[in-house]
Amino acid sequence: MAAGTVLSLPAEHRCVHEKPDATSLRRDAADLLTRAQERLDSADFDTAIALADACAGKLNAGRLDAKANALRARCHVVAGTAATGLDRRERAIEEFRRALALDPHLELASDTTSPRVRELMALARSGASPWAATRLSPPFF
Repeated sequence: MAAGTVLSLPAEHRCVHEKPDATSLRRDAADLLTRAQERLDSADFDTAIALADACAGKLNAGRLDAKANALRARCHVVAGTAATGLDRRERAIEEFRRALALDPHLELASDTTSPRVRELMALARSGASPWAATRLSPPFF
């Protein structure tokens, strides 16, 4: 095909490139969050993290409203909780910090949240090092 050639697409083509609106982004992210929570509840932590990351990524596009930011914060909480289940302390604290940056008043349900998750959330809230409150030393490479 030569430069400058005009291409014609059939009328029934589906090559539309529209920016999704906030409502559809929130709906898609909520679906991912539901699936991530289901994987978390079944102790499939790696899949829960992947779905929660996709949820947060879906909501990273452009300017978001308060509802989208609250949803994104919940995505980070699920990822942090799953990281806790995998004993990935630093990842969990980072996810909780991201959630708190979006929703500083975020509270975890005390009756359904493990003490370990509550501990790491408290460290994230305090801004302390991931190695605070342990007898371990940070890894040196």
